[in-house]
Amino acid sequence: MSSTKPVIVVVAATGKQGSGVVDALLDSNKFVVRALSRSIESNAAKALAARGVEVVQADIYSPTDLEGAFEGAYGIFFTTLFEMANKAPDHEVIQGKNVADAAQKAGVKHIVFSTLPSIRDISGGKYKDAVIFEKKAEVTAYIKSLGLPATFFNYGYFMTNTTRNPYSYRKVGVDSYELPTTNSVDAKMPVTDATGDAGCAVVKAFLNPAETIGQEYLIASGTLSLAEIAAEVARHTGKNVRAVRLSPEEAALHPFLRLPSIQEMNASIAEFGYSPHLSLESTIQTFGPEITFADFLAREKDVAFPE
Repeated sequence: MSSTKPVIVVVAATGKQGSGVVDALLDSNKFVVRALSRSIESNAAKALAARGVEVVQADIYSPTDLEGAFEGAYGIFFTTLFEMANKAPDHEVIQGKNVADAAQKAGVKHIVFSTLPSIRDISGGKYKDAVIFEKKAEVTAYIKSLGLPATFFNYGYFMTNTTRNPYSYRKVGVDSYELPTTNSVDAKMPVTDATGDAGCAVVKAFLNPAETIGQEYLIASGTLSLAEIAAEVARHTGKNVRAVRLSPEEAALHPFLRLPSIQEMNASIAEFGYSPHLSLESTIQTFGPEITFADFLAREKDVAFPE
């Protein structure tokens, strides 16, 4: 017997953002959840299917795959994925345009796109090469140009970067770790519970289309500096954790912070802010408050430090 619940498609359903959205959609019991996977035989895909998720094989670079996957769907949640190994400079834009075009053909009624603002615009052209931000901003502009019914979410710094990603830290001694940056350790940035409360906000957006379609939101619990984040992790774990600003020579050896686009992103955030055009107050009014970083650490319990 087919369900009368509306179908929400989650692209990249096993990633941090996608998995949080899947969890929240299932918990709401108001939608049929359809997940896209390049391989329905993967362990991750099988785990989703075991939870009652429709798993459909589709490649985000295949418009034909996406058109079939979106058939009969009410809504889509997606973000574009920055692939360090992908040498095509516009691969995120290709992903986003493929999803938007397929959604238009399928008659999807509501898209929630996890985007980022244009640092080029925020900085008045001073910083032009923060591709992770710029390419998502291009996709936002494309979705708007098609007139698609969409809500735009701007996630901040993922709280899970501090608990589930040991590569966020450098081990400098016994029970002693550093959170490195190319930026001032005191620069403020929004922090987001990407695997928890952010997914709940996506569900609320789908449940309230009249209020949320056409709107853009900063999804975060507040703003913290990396120094404040490190201090909170230290309090939670009892270990010595501090934020440090790398020298240019040290940054050149870091697998991620060496990228010019990341350095430009950090410099712009310190100088102009993360998303100065968006207000947390409007987010809280629409979706309610998000978990604090201290409470997030208490919920996660463990922190994955490097060996």
